[in-house]
Amino acid sequence: MRTIEQRLYHNIKIEDDCWIWQGAKNNMGYGMIREYTDQTTTKMRTTHRVSAELNGHDIKGMCVLHSCDNPACINPAHLWIGTMKDNMLDKVTKGRAGLHKYIGEHYPRYSCDTCSDTTPINKVNQHAKRCHGTLIGINTTSPTTRKSP
Repeated sequence: MRTIEQRLYHNIKIEDDCWIWQGAKNNMGYGMIREYTDQTTTKMRTTHRVSAELNGHDIKGMCVLHSCDNPACINPAHLWIGTMKDNMLDKVTKGRAGLHKYIGEHYPRYSCDTCSDTTPINKVNQHAKRCHGTLIGINTTSPTTRKSP
């Protein structure tokens, strides 16, 4: 049986500088590879994490991020190790967080039927802790409209 390293690097296609995994992928586009932990036990792992680990990185409890933003890429030169905070900051600064369309006043706002407060969608849980009213309706200056929960 081939090692995980042999299987990993045998199943790539080089596009530009990215090493694109050609095998199974999850619903987010990350490559998946089966790791055999013993004769009868296997587990699925993401290929970019395996690649980082095979290249000497200690990934336990850490995130493996892509400088190329291609989830199927396993090129060790495109991978870097960071905390969850680093991962979230990378996501936000590169516009992949979904919040870029709701900056400042542009967050959709819910109106409370008890205290008459208007609450931006990103602060609904904080409002619920201080007021037991029902958030109704929506006022928005954003082109996207969301229904109240």
